Amino acid sequence: MIRGSIPALVTPFKNGELDLDTLKKLVELIGSAESLELRRAAIAVAGTVGPAKDRTLVKVLLAALDDTEPTLHRPALEALGRLQADEVLP
Repeated sequence: MIRGSIPALVTPFKNGELDLDTLKKLVELIGSAESLELRRAAIAVAGTVGPAKDRTLVKVLLAALDDTEPTLHRPALEALGRLQADEVLP
């Protein structure tokens, strides 16, 4: 018996195609020097809508793990986990 919930992962599409512009904007926001709250929000969104095998997205989330701002570490790790990024594993 399955318990709990299994949320659907939504990838941003536009006209039936992967919306690379939106994904690119999320990647730029995560790596930017914008407000901390905006960066955290972009990380959270990217972890739920990003395609699991997008190397650029995974790379910027890995960089967030080493960011000087420690409050970005956990959301980045959670996003990488949702994306099932193998690069996080030792």
